[in-house]
Amino acid sequence: MTLDIVSPLLSVCVIARNEAAMIERCLSSVQTIATEILLLDTGSEDHTREIAKACGAQVYQLPWPGHFALARNYLLEQVKGAWVLFLDADVIVTGK
Repeated sequence: MTLDIVSPLLSVCVIARNEAAMIERCLSSVQTIATEILLLDTGSEDHTREIAKACGAQVYQLPWPGHFALARNYLLEQVKGAWVLFLDADVIVTGK
């Protein structure tokens, strides 16, 4: 029996603004489990976007829409994964 995977399995999504101090640890912690990582930047004035790109994330920009649901829905339109995991930028995933 053969299992053909047409799309990535797990899309990890993060909505961030000025999270340069934390974003590398967050994104690095999911690199081995995520088949794609997406970051929506809502107006950072630090190096959040550049750090996320260096971690392999697909980076999108959207001015803060005034509501997290709108930001989440924007990212959901971009994902290709069968499963989606939203994380805050200060969350670190461990194997414990």
